[in-house]
Amino acid sequence: DEFLRPVLDGLREGGWLENTTVFLVSDHGENLYEKAGTYGKSHVYHTSSEVPFVLHVPGEDRGSKRPELTSLVDVAATLLAAAGVSVPGELSGRDLLSGPARGPDEWIFLQGWDVANSDSARAVLFGDGRKWIRDGSGQDELYDLPSDPRERRNLLPSSEVRGQGYGPRFESIIETLEQNPSQPLDPTELPESVARRLRALGYVK
Repeated sequence: DEFLRPVLDGLREGGWLENTTVFLVSDHGENLYEKAGTYGKSHVYHTSSEVPFVLHVPGEDRGSKRPELTSLVDVAATLLAAAGVSVPGELSGRDLLSGPARGPDEWIFLQGWDVANSDSARAVLFGDGRKWIRDGSGQDELYDLPSDPRERRNLLPSSEVRGQGYGPRFESIIETLEQNPSQPLDPTELPESVARRLRALGYVK
């Protein structure tokens, strides 16, 4: 509130607040030994992966909470749509204000670093609120976030849960991602003005 209030007050005093969509997001948090017995910012558990995502929408007087899956990849699509700009089809995010919500069959992928096992940890958050995690040692965990948002009750091993297909879906998603890895843009593919700014920041050579 201390940092956001001056921004909103300035928009209000200038007469711009009701013509401005305001996004409140943040960097990820830190795991303070709550999970995995380690400290770190790179876990796939909720302590390191959940961030605030709040919108002020012009014309909305009362707040509301959306239950569906949301990701920071949705910021660009939502911002473009709010500005009246058509959202490119290749953009992976979606417009949260008027676009269709993610359904129960959709998912969001997370990847982090498992410090204790010195290897990558991966997770898939499914549209129904279940979250499958594979740590750096290859051990699996499954949580039901609507009833257990702090990820305290691992539902595995459970033949009933495994029979619901979460494991095979996780495997299929990982296989698809490994077959189609994302490739970073080469600096030569960027507009020179963008590449120049990135070089000044030390991000590219």
